[in-house]
Amino acid sequence: MRAFAFLPATAFLLAGAADADTMPHRKAGLWEIHMSSPNPQMPNMTMQSCIDASTDKQMMSMSGRGPQKDCTEPVPHNAGNVTTMDIQCTTMGRRQMTHIVFTRLGDDDYKMEMHSQTVPPVHGMGEHTMTETAKWMGPCKPGMQPGDTIMPGGMKVNVLHPRPMMPGH
Repeated sequence: MRAFAFLPATAFLLAGAADADTMPHRKAGLWEIHMSSPNPQMPNMTMQSCIDASTDKQMMSMSGRGPQKDCTEPVPHNAGNVTTMDIQCTTMGRRQMTHIVFTRLGDDDYKMEMHSQTVPPVHGMGEHTMTETAKWMGPCKPGMQPGDTIMPGGMKVNVLHPRPMMPGH
């Protein structure tokens, strides 16, 4: 379940096919990201992610499509410091509708709220709400490359080249 929660959290993987130039951009450096959900099956987690301008753009433009996923093109709607979008995907015969609200709270922090509905439900989970808050912490830690994310427990993963690395590697 944790791996599933991580994917949408890295600021816009679900927004995947959106035009990266119309999405809000994050400042280069180390971001601390906290994800929370009222669903007890989706535990709260905090991680740290190192980004630069290129990595941020790549993360926002990653395709949300895969061999078992067919998604509509999300169209971001910008109004001041708030960007909203809707995306619909069909995966293994299930339709998932997701509404995302991204609010820039300043240059150093943002909040993203995501509400998804899956029809028919998966294991009784038909609706899911997740909130992601993030704060810029300064330069990336020594040894971190853009795209590196330190997960709970210390495991490091590069979201552009997923291959878990244990602490100290």
